[in-house]
Amino acid sequence: MSLHLCDVCQKLDIRKLLAQSEAQTSTTIKTRLTGLHDDFLEYKSGLPDFFQHQKSLSALETSANTGCTFCRLIFESWSGDSGRYPTADKAIDDAGQGQLFIGTSGHCVSKAEMPTIIVTQRPDHSSRTLCTFDVFSNRDSVPRKTSKFVGTPVASHSDSELCRVAAMEWFQDCLLTHPECGPSRSFRRPTRLINVGRKGSNDPPRLSVEEVPQAASWAALSYCWGPGITKFTLRSDTVEEFRAGIALEKWPATLRDAIQATQKLDLQYIWIDALCILQDSTTDWRAESARMQDVYSGAAVTIIASESPSTAAGIYASRPPIKWEPCQLPFLDGKEQCTVWLRPSFRNAVDLSYTNPLQTRIWTLQEGLLASRSLSFRKDQTVWECSRGRFTESGHVLMKDHLFDSKDFFHNKTRKNKANAVYQGLQFGILKQISAFETQKARIGWLPKYMTSSGLCYSLNLNPYTRWFEIIFEYSRRNYTKDTDILPALGGVARAFADITKDKYCAGMWESELLQCLCWSRQVVWLNKSSRRLSLSDMDFTKPTAYRAPSWSWASINGGRVTMYNSAIGDDIPITNVATPVKIHLEPLAEDLYGQLKSGYLSIKGSLFMLGDLWAEYWRNTSSSWEEYKSLPKSNTAESKTCKYPALHVFALQLLNKGGGGTFEFEQQHISSPNQRFAAFLIASTEGIPEEYKDNENESMTGAANLLLLESTGAKDNEYRRIGVFILKRPWEISVIVSETHRIETKKWKDLMDEDWKRFEEKVERPSVGVLEGKAWIEVAKQCPKRMTIRIV
Repeated sequence: MSLHLCDVCQKLDIRKLLAQSEAQTSTTIKTRLTGLHDDFLEYKSGLPDFFQHQKSLSALETSANTGCTFCRLIFESWSGDSGRYPTADKAIDDAGQGQLFIGTSGHCVSKAEMPTIIVTQRPDHSSRTLCTFDVFSNRDSVPRKTSKFVGTPVASHSDSELCRVAAMEWFQDCLLTHPECGPSRSFRRPTRLINVGRKGSNDPPRLSVEEVPQAASWAALSYCWGPGITKFTLRSDTVEEFRAGIALEKWPATLRDAIQATQKLDLQYIWIDALCILQDSTTDWRAESARMQDVYSGAAVTIIASESPSTAAGIYASRPPIKWEPCQLPFLDGKEQCTVWLRPSFRNAVDLSYTNPLQTRIWTLQEGLLASRSLSFRKDQTVWECSRGRFTESGHVLMKDHLFDSKDFFHNKTRKNKANAVYQGLQFGILKQISAFETQKARIGWLPKYMTSSGLCYSLNLNPYTRWFEIIFEYSRRNYTKDTDILPALGGVARAFADITKDKYCAGMWESELLQCLCWSRQVVWLNKSSRRLSLSDMDFTKPTAYRAPSWSWASINGGRVTMYNSAIGDDIPITNVATPVKIHLEPLAEDLYGQLKSGYLSIKGSLFMLGDLWAEYWRNTSSSWEEYKSLPKSNTAESKTCKYPALHVFALQLLNKGGGGTFEFEQQHISSPNQRFAAFLIASTEGIPEEYKDNENESMTGAANLLLLESTGAKDNEYRRIGVFILKRPWEISVIVSETHRIETKKWKDLMDEDWKRFEEKVERPSVGVLEGKAWIEVAKQCPKRMTIRIV
């Protein structure tokens, strides 16, 4: 068997390298995951120095040019690396430190990771990795049976026999050997399904309604509509045509491919939204869109057309051409000699970056999250996902990532068996009871130990709300055709989340975590992202076309990614003030609180700081253009005489006039009204020394405050609308001018004069908090008005 290898490469024993990597001693590390628990993950270190290869890169190049296929693969991979510096290569070779080593990387056993083959050098006692490779062989080969670190081939086209075989193997293996996978409970069968016929059937696909057996299994499709599908949809005038059946060759390519994939998985039915919801009936659309949890969580598998931008494009596509040809190496197994292949590593090349067409749409996020099993046809390879993990065509497995899209959270049946369900329910019951008790105490002035469920989650060793924040962070970057879909397209996931937490859903947020959620912010959306110097004139201030949510919800405005974080909460710092939700009222447009809303308000009790007329001093009312306003001299002094809290007023005004996120939200939320008033409402404030540092005399007091910026609506007394959010931090360097504030509180805050702050500026070269913010923080923390109940709409 001629493999075209040099004398050095012929001595490399890949089988022995993989065997010794598997035999490495394990270490265990405790890791906090974003699911319901901490976890202990098992790791094994790599063997980077297993085999001494060529003496230098120049020797490697010579061997590659004389025909060694492995040396050529290494040299071409390194030569094509954008991080390569030829001058550094030459310097290392000239210093006699260019020895190459072949070995393996470390890997996480708990995640079923495969170590990669790594090529490294050790110049000056350091280490640099030149390239990484995967070992692979045919699915049923001896090397695959010998070592679990041998991957599988990747087809040149996603519509190949290799992909079909892999898909059926994954599906059957999951059905038969994964007790944690599949629908976690019984879900109602969809109202309508497409009958694709039995495997090998030539009958045309047709719409089925009453004739579908209640116990029928179905696939679901997640895809992009794109242009041109409106003619091929279920409408009142096409129902009978679809029920009679339409020849498969007349179906749009993506739908046709999905039907054929369903047949190959030996399933008879598939749910496709365009054909299973009456597109000309608002009543049917609202009823069926509220059942997305039933459709996708109840499906046996969801077929995901990841790379298809439209129904005309089809699911399948050619793979990107490979840059470097794989090479063969001997794989000795006892007396039998066989071969394996090496290719550039797929570990980081798999398209998991959510940049494909499907991952840009809001509806497809919940379709993927709600699916208990999914089969994705991606750019680089086909991927199977279930509660056990993520399985790729190349043979890699990614498990226990516990990211926002991990299926273990919503679908792990072993966690949802009777005993575990009772235990988990007890935990959340305790959380809810304590949270409600702390809220009641706060209403009568007793500061709670926990302001939201966050502290309780960590003390009970579970925090599902972190997972929700991750979901919203991903969801909010996506696009939509109808902006009123912003809450309906999230409704199925919200229902599934409520099933777990038993919490009350509040327009994209949760009652138990409301104070944290209220402090949301949204990234600015730009009209021209390619501009080198983005300014306010490049911001997209487009407002929603219709009412979507109360102003206190992130869903009320357009924008980019949503971050929900209250910096005043956490860090084990004593609470000094906290708002108390009194009533949450939401009125749905139809009957679904998880869908589109008609109106809503939040009654909340806390400290309201009345400010001056921010609108009168807004840049639009003081300049003819943004460019002119930027050229005007600005003052950082708190000289406003229009309110009791001058520093807070000026700080808020600067936030609105800064041309950043504060301006972006204000432009969308602000609605002028006669005799309009502006205020800042304190959500929470903390001040003190963290518990773990109390015995450290060098540790200074710290603190923060989160406030909502509000404007009166003019409709009712004490009724406000959110127009912004901001954070104030305690100036810990203040001890420079008031020494006792280093460790304790003092009444001297109110006696600070301008000369004191001037001395502060002179003595503190780079303060953590500017003078204006320091003054504003003192007004909030030390001049707090009496708590009152307001309504935010």
